Amino acid sequence: LVAARAIEAFHSYKARHIDPAEAVVLSITQIQAGDPINDRQGVHITPEEVYIRGTVYTFNDAIRDQLQTELEKIVRHLSDLEGTQHSFTYERGYPVLINNKAETEFAINVARNTVGYENVQVDMSPIVGAEDFAFMLRETPGCYLMIGNGLEGEGIACHNPVHSTTYDFNDETSTTGVAFWVNLVESYLD
Repeated sequence: LVAARAIEAFHSYKARHIDPAEAVVLSITQIQAGDPINDRQGVHITPEEVYIRGTVYTFNDAIRDQLQTELEKIVRHLSDLEGTQHSFTYERGYPVLINNKAETEFAINVARNTVGYENVQVDMSPIVGAEDFAFMLRETPGCYLMIGNGLEGEGIACHNPVHSTTYDFNDETSTTGVAFWVNLVESYLD
């Protein structure tokens, strides 16, 4: 019951205390109580422990801080109210990936020179996800970009997300990627 209330309170907190204009994804992805395989722990036994796991994605580090503090408070208050014990761990995964302006403009110009102005999309909406390159951008200026993997209507795997069972890399895009990187290095060295 405490776990169910906590999950409900997490989502309620997000809905009522986080600016709806902020991109925030709060997902409870796992809950485990008891042992469904162990016949000795039948359905009439109240489990001693419950585990709840989930993820938070946002573009705003202040909101990450706020959610860490407030979600822990929710767990602590519900646990105190019901006389249970709790532990709360909020692991910081990947930081927000923010491209640097000068490096982004440079990469855009190289991409346009490589594949044509009309083939470079620069007005993409931010993507809520995790990317290792964010750590590098915290240390040195740079730009993260994506190279297309298919063309709409040609049956190439452009609609399937990378982290899906139906993803199929389009080998034909490798030449475009190599050409971009060669042009980037040559332009930078000039």
